[in-house]
Amino acid sequence: MTAIAQRAQPDVASRLLAGVSVPDTPLISRAIDFARERSEPYLFNHVMRSWLFAAILAKRNQTAHDSEVLAVTTILHDLGLAEAFNGPLRFEVEGANAARTFALNEGNGRSSGTVDLGRSCAQLDAFHQPLQGN
Repeated sequence: MTAIAQRAQPDVASRLLAGVSVPDTPLISRAIDFARERSEPYLFNHVMRSWLFAAILAKRNQTAHDSEVLAVTTILHDLGLAEAFNGPLRFEVEGANAARTFALNEGNGRSSGTVDLGRSCAQLDAFHQPLQGN
């Protein structure tokens, strides 16, 4: 991996999942638990596979990224499809709201400290406004 492939992250522990080396931080563990407890098994398995694929692609393409943000956002990306977050809004909005709540409640102890997850999730609102005529 080249120097640009990953933002400098001070000694982030890693673990092997399905043969893929991924970061192992308290925030990632909390995101995994959050998704597992609130998602149906098929959905939880999907987001975990998505995380593994994202980690592989980021490494293969030498894409500069924050591995903790990549993990958390990928693990939480489909929360709106879980029964636990079924609500009156489109699933994308319900999921973004759930992920934002998670980030605001859990993201304060972020190990790398390079991105404010709560503020990042709050910026998602601009992307969840319905298009004209919808």
